[in-house]
Amino acid sequence: MIWIRMPGTKKGDIKMQKKLQSMVCVLALCLSLCAGENVYAASKVTINKTSLSLTVGKTAKLKLKNLSKKKAKKSKWKSTKKSVATVTFNKSKAVATVKAKKKGTAKIKVTYNKKTYLCKVTVKAKKSTATITPADIDLETQKLPVTGIQNARQLGGYKTTDGKTVKSNCLLRTAKLSDATDEDLTVLKNQYNLGYIVDLRAGASEKKTKTGGADPTIDGVTEIYAGFSGPSETDADGYVDSLKESETIEAMKIFLQTLVDNKGEKAVLFHCSKGKDRTGIMAATLLSILHVSDEIIMGDYMLSSNYYDSCNQLGMENALLYMKEQSGSVENFVIEQTGLTSADMDALRTYYLE
Repeated sequence: MIWIRMPGTKKGDIKMQKKLQSMVCVLALCLSLCAGENVYAASKVTINKTSLSLTVGKTAKLKLKNLSKKKAKKSKWKSTKKSVATVTFNKSKAVATVKAKKKGTAKIKVTYNKKTYLCKVTVKAKKSTATITPADIDLETQKLPVTGIQNARQLGGYKTTDGKTVKSNCLLRTAKLSDATDEDLTVLKNQYNLGYIVDLRAGASEKKTKTGGADPTIDGVTEIYAGFSGPSETDADGYVDSLKESETIEAMKIFLQTLVDNKGEKAVLFHCSKGKDRTGIMAATLLSILHVSDEIIMGDYMLSSNYYDSCNQLGMENALLYMKEQSGSVENFVIEQTGLTSADMDALRTYYLE
């Protein structure tokens, strides 16, 4: 480094000048590093794992995404159930370590800048996997602007493995609609141009036996019944068992045929009671046909954990694996089981991708 004596500077001040120039250099280096890290505002901060599945005695590392280490050090971490999982935060590295202690479910709560972020931890007695939610999976961008309908989201915006994007605001997934407000129904019909409602609840064909109450009637919207019994919320093979049932396959056929017949012209809303299990199976199947990666499919599925504690992550992973093992791919499974054709699969991609 070359030191330049400024005009009028005394020799005794050169030492101080060197210190100042060193500080400027360090500051410039820090600024360049921050620019490379692409630091975002606190509102964009997310935990790098929104769901975590661990075996008893195992540990995992967690950190905040899109936040500089300096700012991340100001966050506070705690476990809601220390008997199930504990968390320790290393401030120097801005990394938290989660340790699984016994079988059960806990949540890691992270507080930063008066905002709280959650990571669900499921501790199992046997080996399982952890799903890392991709950065482009964000509840805020997927949820619908309704107040009386739980777990109301859209599938638009997800990237496919062949470079396309799922069309926004035309594939809607929700929980039951019986508590929808008049304003909610207006939003669905006018803002989203709703054309079809596919009810996946068992017994939904008869209004008096509908689980959670009958769907409201919306002028100009066609309701399709495709009910089947809900899979187990906790059994790792619950979703697989459901896929072996003829009523599930029939529901899948009706749902996908409705989408083909709609030709992407209007929005199609599909739902069950919670919008999590039966709806989750249909959403995962559809997204796979549209060539969305398993990583994003699981990320979309786990968004339901923002509303319920009983998301069966391992069950959904096993369901996707089962369809692939049976037929080579989810798409082939659908063709073999439902009787829909490869032309129907191509049509789905034509109508619902851009």
